[in-house]
Amino acid sequence: MSILKFSNNQPVRVALAFSDGKEVQGKFGPQVMFSLSVAPFGETSMYVPPVVAEQIKSLGIGKGEPFQIEKAEVPNGSKPKIEWKVSKLEIQTRKPVAAVTERVNGHAAVNGVPYFDLKTELVRAYDMAIDVLVEARAHAAVASLPVQFTGEDVRQLAAVIIIDEGKNRRCPSTRAA
Repeated sequence: MSILKFSNNQPVRVALAFSDGKEVQGKFGPQVMFSLSVAPFGETSMYVPPVVAEQIKSLGIGKGEPFQIEKAEVPNGSKPKIEWKVSKLEIQTRKPVAAVTERVNGHAAVNGVPYFDLKTELVRAYDMAIDVLVEARAHAAVASLPVQFTGEDVRQLAAVIIIDEGKNRRCPSTRAA
């Protein structure tokens, strides 16, 4: 079992596998152990002071809901003190990037085949890939499955999207004469 370790002043985005934590006795007193469904680098649990568990409960954070937690070091005279900050994260939906529809290089089409700006198409494919993977991770979290994706996963899915959409379209810059 991998445990999430908190660094000072480094906010971490997580989601709980279960709404409630388990009270345990730690090295420095009581702690609450939470199982995680989403965490950086695939950690499966975190141990936090009871005050953090109270913040999570008061915010109404439930199973699979993304939130941010930070172990903040704040000035307090000569010796800084630790303050835990918990905040809900709004699930943001990305706006799809519209395909280029205006005239490009003076031509709306080449030999009857629409001309597409490849840069815009690639950005749109990456946006679509990210949306698909975020939705897949959220779906897995609801089923208590710890799923993490990497940049390589995003790249491969974007490539598949570009290839699939290009099957019925010829790119004028690579068309044989």
